[in-house]
Amino acid sequence: MTMRVFVFLLATTSMCCFNTFAQTNTCTKGIESYAVKKYAAAIYHFTECLRYDKSNAHIYYNRGNAYLNLGNLDKGLKDLKKANKLDSEIALPYYALAVYHMSEREPEKALSWMDKGVNQFPEDPVFYNYRGWINFQIENYALSFKDFNKAIELDSMYASAYNNRGSARYKSQDIAEAHRNDLLMAKADYERALSLDPGLDYAYRNLGYIYYLLDELKDATQYLDHAHELFPHDPMVFYYRAQLQRKLGRIDLALADLDSALLLAPKLGGAYFEKALIRVEENKRDEAKDLFVKAAQVNSDYQGKSYVEIARFHARDGSLETMLEFLKLARQSGYFEHKGRHEKFLADSDFNQFRNESAYLVFQESLRK
Repeated sequence: MTMRVFVFLLATTSMCCFNTFAQTNTCTKGIESYAVKKYAAAIYHFTECLRYDKSNAHIYYNRGNAYLNLGNLDKGLKDLKKANKLDSEIALPYYALAVYHMSEREPEKALSWMDKGVNQFPEDPVFYNYRGWINFQIENYALSFKDFNKAIELDSMYASAYNNRGSARYKSQDIAEAHRNDLLMAKADYERALSLDPGLDYAYRNLGYIYYLLDELKDATQYLDHAHELFPHDPMVFYYRAQLQRKLGRIDLALADLDSALLLAPKLGGAYFEKALIRVEENKRDEAKDLFVKAAQVNSDYQGKSYVEIARFHARDGSLETMLEFLKLARQSGYFEHKGRHEKFLADSDFNQFRNESAYLVFQESLRK
């Protein structure tokens, strides 16, 4: 099991209500060890604390988080469940467990913990916001948007919820087909998030990308450059800025940003895809095809788009049979299930040159079923 690093707010010594100096000192050592990521030492000190008081929910909570940071799921879960059993007012174990399961790519388990949190603490916006984020990650966009709205309803000053809702407004669609009104509302959400919390790094990145999509390139440059200053190792900043550089005709800078993005995130399929599009424009077809294949391999979200672009190569070569092979792969990936993509494909001149070919007509008919 891969070790994950969590940063949870621990119960402080004052929260733990110790009666002796020895108890307080031992607890303090545990919290200090945790703060510098010496999780094994923190576990030792928290275990010593429990020798004085085996019914202290806060210490079980602290030790459980330390176990999670060492990748020990079983012991971490046991301690966090114990903490909640001893004191149902401790809400964060639900959140901690959900974060852990998301790190292990187990969204359904994460959602089950968030559902429990929402049920027990229906007025706490944190649970709605994080449950919305989980649903967003697994593309349950309608549910995610509902939860972000609820979080904002409960706390109109909740910057993170505005940031998340901004993304949910337009990412449920194919970016190229996002309505301008959705982008403008997303922009308003990101701006609201930053007005509430100027230190919310991701909001600068997201706002810069929205300006890019709105074709407001000066503002896009300003926000993406600022995001890079704040967060110089974020691959998505490089990825978004590369698209901006490409639109501005700065191809060398775009390629440099894409290389930086891939160095930081080798499985960022979009970066391979963008690089492939540049190679197409440079008529470097072999390299472009390899990059499209790579994008499809590292990220299933780019399978359909990549297969369609490879099919386009073969369409332009007049190779109907090979073109159809890749279009069928795109269909299998679910790419054409999006109505907008289906309609756009049917109107694409590269493929419509075969509209009188029976094999192509059969494929078109298969998309309507």
